[in-house]
Amino acid sequence: MTNRLVVAAVAAFSCAGACVAGPHPDAGSVGAAFLKLIPGAREAGMGGAFSALAEGSNAVYWNPAGLFFSAGREALASHVEGFQGIRLDHAAYACRFGADGAVGFALTSLYAGGMEKRGWSFEDPEDGPSAASGTFGAVDSAGSAAYGRKISRSLVA
Repeated sequence: MTNRLVVAAVAAFSCAGACVAGPHPDAGSVGAAFLKLIPGAREAGMGGAFSALAEGSNAVYWNPAGLFFSAGREALASHVEGFQGIRLDHAAYACRFGADGAVGFALTSLYAGGMEKRGWSFEDPEDGPSAASGTFGAVDSAGSAAYGRKISRSLVA
């Protein structure tokens, strides 16, 4: 009897929260969406299905276990020039760390510049947006640190 009462109470409170809360005003927006862009020609050519092949400095972004297969020290730099002045830059460094491990670091940045700055007249909404009053840009950046090591003869993580 008490189990049924607990289940009923949990179900009632769960439904009540959904009915009262409603959708969040930012529903559907995402943070750090620039990380979905693929920073490299080989990886983009494979449609982003690169996690099984990642090794060396590429592994910092795709699969940290692949760091173990780095040959000494490796560095990687990538620059993608998109339309309308959008640029994606990616740099990574990996090196062996002891006999059974490797460490890596990466920095990914997206630059978007040259967007027109416009205002809106709230005194007379019928006027619409004002003429361009200059330009502005935006920058998103993400840093990564990773460590990969050999756990057993056939397992690397």
